[in-house]
Amino acid sequence: MPIALYGKLPAKRDFIAEAVPRGFLDTFEPWLQGMLAASRLRLGTEWQRLFYGAPLWRFHLGPGHCGRALLGALMPSVDGVGRPFPLVAFAAAPEGCTFPSPLADPQGPWFEALEGFLLSTLDIGDFARILSSRAALDAPTHVDQPPLPEAVTALSGTLAVLGQAFVEAPQETVAQADAHLGAVFSSFWWTVGGAAFPAAALCGRTFPDADTFSGMLTGDWSLRPRPPDRAA
Repeated sequence: MPIALYGKLPAKRDFIAEAVPRGFLDTFEPWLQGMLAASRLRLGTEWQRLFYGAPLWRFHLGPGHCGRALLGALMPSVDGVGRPFPLVAFAAAPEGCTFPSPLADPQGPWFEALEGFLLSTLDIGDFARILSSRAALDAPTHVDQPPLPEAVTALSGTLAVLGQAFVEAPQETVAQADAHLGAVFSSFWWTVGGAAFPAAALCGRTFPDADTFSGMLTGDWSLRPRPPDRAA
């Protein structure tokens, strides 16, 4: 299970994509590009300072997002001619496998090694040395992906409990479907923070939206719009 590397780093003048699966390029890449553009609009002239001051963010994505489960970290970086862009290092689980939920196994030592590698790329000017260091990284722990519960039927974009299974145990079978869907589309993002950035964790079933991503750069979650007052 090679560690994939995507984004920009000082040793190269343009984008790199090493061992990056197609599903990442189809889903993660356009999401990241969109979030960077949206955060620039929100943060204005402060964007670059805030971007470089942001911490590393760890992530765990279920296989429903990019075709395979992903586990990795995202770091603010810059290319060889000074253009800011993140560097992402991650592992993609083999087909039919996934990564344990970070709630069950946060894989702290693996993430520490991965983040140490990412930080080292800021000081290494030789791309071949960077690839050699990447090859020395261990793979994270992965497990077999749980099968679809027997009472659950997969439809297009939906899980269904049909017929007698629903009649006999409606709550139990729907709960099984919901739990399976939650695992397939899990989306965890967390950071240990930094000197001026508090530790934080995010969880959901989608990628972070534009307001949340701005918070991931600033640590200021008050930028999110408040829900409308129902009494208004």
